[in-house]
Amino acid sequence: MANGSAVWPARPAVPSAASALSGSVSGESAVGGLVGHTLPSGVVTGSHSTASVTGTKPRSEGGRDVGGLVGYNAGAVRASYATGAVSGKANNTGGLVGFNSGAVIASYARLDVTGSGRYIGGLAGSHYAGAITFS
Repeated sequence: MANGSAVWPARPAVPSAASALSGSVSGESAVGGLVGHTLPSGVVTGSHSTASVTGTKPRSEGGRDVGGLVGYNAGAVRASYATGAVSGKANNTGGLVGFNSGAVIASYARLDVTGSGRYIGGLAGSHYAGAITFS
């Protein structure tokens, strides 16, 4: 897949109770250990990733949205987690989601996050809208 994620983009109710195998995922933009980009109707439930995730494109070249589970979340992430490592040269690098404009509920990241772009976070690199609860 162009973005290097296991699923892209997530459709309604996909994936559910899914998990990415251990390994590595890399890409330029919207890079996630399980999903690159969830659409507003996309839901990731009961899922996890143990993959090491790397965003290869620097922010000066438009790189963005690198997450341990989801690169760009416009939908919902529920009861899910990431335990691989996340690194990015891009803007919006986060342990669970790179960029969040949806919902993150009862989810967590237990990993190292490193980045050289703007907005680096342990759970979310950037939280624009939506809600993060019980996480």
